[in-house]
Amino acid sequence: MLDFLYSRQTFVLQRRINCAFPRVERVLNSANPLGVELLELPATEPFEVVTTWPHHSWRTSGRLRERDGRRVARVELEFGPWSDDATELLLRPASQRPERWSGRRQRRYFGVAHAAADDLAAQLEARARLMLPTTSLLESVS
Repeated sequence: MLDFLYSRQTFVLQRRINCAFPRVERVLNSANPLGVELLELPATEPFEVVTTWPHHSWRTSGRLRERDGRRVARVELEFGPWSDDATELLLRPASQRPERWSGRRQRRYFGVAHAAADDLAAQLEARARLMLPTTSLLESVS
């Protein structure tokens, strides 16, 4: 039997949100909180901007939970431009060594993380489509 070694990057999930990044930014920074059943986002911690070249992104932390409320893992969420008309969602564990998790915990993480990422992407896309097009929040300040 082969024993696979995973790197930390193996645990990063990526989703494409089919709305321009400035619209998604407006949703992220709106007063209405995001409500995803399997993902607990802190109400007191706003999204923080991460400056990278050539674009910026928004990051926050959260916690994955199963439907019965049991904790699965702490995670980081990052939103950035995918293209001119799409946004990238990255979900990754906040743990330093997720590759050392047991097989059972890894299966729980991936099951809940995929469902949470799908739900969050769908919710953001639906809410972003209701926003009027505008420039990026950071670009409008400069």
